[in-house]
Amino acid sequence: FYGCALNGNGRGPLVVRDWWETSLADVLGKVAHWFDDVSIISEGGGLLKPPKFFTFLSVLVRKDKRGKALIEELPLHIPVQLLRAALRGFPLPRAVLDRAVKRHIVEVRAREIRAERMGLIKAFLNRSGGEKMTESLNRESTSIAYHCGRLLAVFEQIQSKALPNVKAGVVQRFYGAASATPGLVMGRLFRTAQHHLGSIENPTYYQKLLVEVTDKIGASFPAVLSLEEQGRFA
Repeated sequence: FYGCALNGNGRGPLVVRDWWETSLADVLGKVAHWFDDVSIISEGGGLLKPPKFFTFLSVLVRKDKRGKALIEELPLHIPVQLLRAALRGFPLPRAVLDRAVKRHIVEVRAREIRAERMGLIKAFLNRSGGEKMTESLNRESTSIAYHCGRLLAVFEQIQSKALPNVKAGVVQRFYGAASATPGLVMGRLFRTAQHHLGSIENPTYYQKLLVEVTDKIGASFPAVLSLEEQGRFA
């Protein structure tokens, strides 16, 4: 198997960004590993269909007024490094995590959550070491940042149950602050959630869920989350 990554703008010479030679069996094994790493449950339930490579690039950038992904905004090294990750088994560049987290913060406000972006974050974390991220909810995770993300989702569920017609929910209003500096806002959101529970007819399920998640977090919320922790939060 021969691989070559080229770059050109249509006006100048092509630039060879990468070149490799290996066996077809090796590439097939690496691709299988890639799809295992990026696999994730879609928002509607069920395992996400393996996305095309271009889709992973498109979830890292803005869209124009016609809804077309502005791939040209990506630095030239990112597509090449992602290709290396998919075909050669390399770790994902930290720039991918940075872009994925930032795009998620922007788009979650508009209720646009892309499972493909979550798959990229999962793949980055799993290839960087530490606790393995799973395709779906992991109640036994030891990551406080992960459970802080769970808690924000529970706050959203409680608010939706108490105020079904609310236009801007907890996630849309507080995601950015909660995912970066949970110590500043999560206590306030917890108190608000307790208030909303008083408006729910049978709040026992949500009360138990709050206890389950907060027990995993501990006595206090983290003051600041690192970029990797923000990925686990997402």
